[in-house]
Amino acid sequence: MKKLVSIVCASLISLSILPIQSNAVVQKKSPAKDVLNLALSSEVYLDSTIATDDASFDVLDDVMEGLFFLDSKNEVKPGLVANYKVSSDLKTYTFSLRKSRWSDGAQVTAHDFVYAWRKVVNPRTAAAYSFLMSSIKNGDDIINGILPVDKLGVKAIDNQTLQVQLENPTPYFLSLLAFPTFYPQKESFSKKHSDDYGVTATKTLFNGPFIVKTWNYNKSIKLVKNSYYWDQKAVKIKEVNLSIIPNENTMYSMYSKGKLDRIILGSTLYSTAKNRKDLKQQLEQTSFYLKTNLKNKALNNLDIRKAIALTLDKSKLSEGTFNSALNTIVPKGLSYNKGIDFSSINQSILLKDSQKAKEYWQKGKSQLNSDTIKLNLLVSDTSLSILYGKRIKQQLESNLENLVINVKAVPFSQLLDKDYMKDYDLITFGWGPDYVDSSTFLNLFTSNSGFNSTGYSNSTYDNYIDLANKETDLDVRWTYFLNAEKQLLDDTVIIPLYQRSIGVLQSSKLKGIYTVPFMNTTTLKWAVKS
Repeated sequence: MKKLVSIVCASLISLSILPIQSNAVVQKKSPAKDVLNLALSSEVYLDSTIATDDASFDVLDDVMEGLFFLDSKNEVKPGLVANYKVSSDLKTYTFSLRKSRWSDGAQVTAHDFVYAWRKVVNPRTAAAYSFLMSSIKNGDDIINGILPVDKLGVKAIDNQTLQVQLENPTPYFLSLLAFPTFYPQKESFSKKHSDDYGVTATKTLFNGPFIVKTWNYNKSIKLVKNSYYWDQKAVKIKEVNLSIIPNENTMYSMYSKGKLDRIILGSTLYSTAKNRKDLKQQLEQTSFYLKTNLKNKALNNLDIRKAIALTLDKSKLSEGTFNSALNTIVPKGLSYNKGIDFSSINQSILLKDSQKAKEYWQKGKSQLNSDTIKLNLLVSDTSLSILYGKRIKQQLESNLENLVINVKAVPFSQLLDKDYMKDYDLITFGWGPDYVDSSTFLNLFTSNSGFNSTGYSNSTYDNYIDLANKETDLDVRWTYFLNAEKQLLDDTVIIPLYQRSIGVLQSSKLKGIYTVPFMNTTTLKWAVKS
C-alpha cells in the first residue's frame, strides 16, 4: 500500500546493527570528486521483498537492479532485461536476461527472480506489497493461502530466461517490474540468513551499481562502487556517504556548510529556502484529498458535499509550501495517452466557485431541515497537516453560513486506524502510486475496495473501472478511466486538495543525478561530480 502517505517521513525500523564490512570487493579510498555526501531521513531495511518505506527504497535503488527501471520522466527502461517478447493475448511475457553477477561473484539468474517473487506472495512472509503480484497468474490465491507458492505464474525456462503468465492483460506490467518488490534474491544466501537478511551489509547481497560497505545503525551508511556490476563503466562515483538525519533543519544546515552535496526538503523549510538559486522544485505523483464519510447525515447529501468542494481555493491552501493545487483524482505527470496528461481532462469539475457553493449549501441545508451543521475534520499531527486543517476550516466557515468545523490532529498511525474504522466526518489523506497507471488511484474507490472507507458505492463507477481493467485497447481503456474519474468527481465524495512537491537543493558540481517522480527514489548510477 504505497501508499497511504503521511506528510512526514517514513517510519524507522528497530534493528541492532554494528559497523561491518561487505563481502564484495571494496574500492580504494576515492578523491573528493568521486565521493558523494548525501542524507537519508531514516534508517533502512534492505530486504526488497519486505521493505516499504521511502528511505529503504532510496538505498535499494542504488544497490539493487531489477528487470526494468524508471528514468527521470517515469519512462520504463531495461535493467537486467536484454530483450523480451509478449504473447498475442498479452498475458505471457518472456524475458531474456543480460549476463550479470551478484556482489559475491555468482551469476544472477532467472531462478533468483522466481525465488524472490514466490517469497513475496508467501503468506508467511506477510509482505505489505504482495498485492502488487496480483496481476500474475494465481497471485491472489497464493497470497490468500488457497494455493501453494509454486503455483505462481513465473518460471525459469533456463538461467537466462524468465517467463511470466498474467491473469489478465496488464498494460502497466512493465512499470510494475521497476518496483523494488520485484527485485531478485539469491535463494541460498537469503535462506542462510533468514530473518537477518537485509539488516547488515554482510547479510545482504547486491547486484546494483553500488554495494553497502559499512552500516552504522541510525547514523550512517557507506556505499562503494560495485566491481561486479555489469554496467560498471557507466558508474563514475566510487563512494557515497549517507548520513541519517531525521531533522530537516539539521540537514539544511549541513548542506549550507558544504557537508552535503544534495538534500530534499519538505514544505516546512519553504520560507527559508524559497529564494535560493540552487533550489529546484519537483512535483511528486503523490496526491492529498479530503475524504467525506457518507455515514454522516449532512455529508450524505450531495449538495452539502458540492458546497464544501466548490468553496475551497486550492491555490491558497498551498500558499507558502512547495505543493500545488490539485483538481483531479489522478495527479499530474503520472499517466499519458498520445502525449496527453490524464489529469488535464477533468480539471474544471470542482473548481472554486464561492457563489455556486453558497447555493448548494442553502439547498442542502433545506433538504436536511437544518440551519447549523457541525463537522469534525481529522488531520495528522504534523505542522504542515495542521496548517492545511486550519486553512480548510477558515475557508469553509467564512463562505458557508452556520458551518462549524472542529479540527482534530492525531498521530498518523491513529489517523490510519480511524480511517479504517470509518471513525471520522472529514479526513485528509494522501496516496502515492504503486505503478505508472491511473488505476493505482481510481481502483481505490470501488465499492469493494479495502481502501474505500467512505461508504461510497456507485455501480456506474464500478462498471467503468471493471471495463477499464479488462480492456486491452489503450484508447478505450483511457476513456473508461476518464469517465470513472468524472463520475467520482461529480459524486464529490473525494475532494482533491493538493499534489505534493519537494524542494531539491543540489551542489552545482553535481550532475547526472535524478529523483524518480513516481517512486521518490534518487538514482545515483549516472552521477558525476566535478
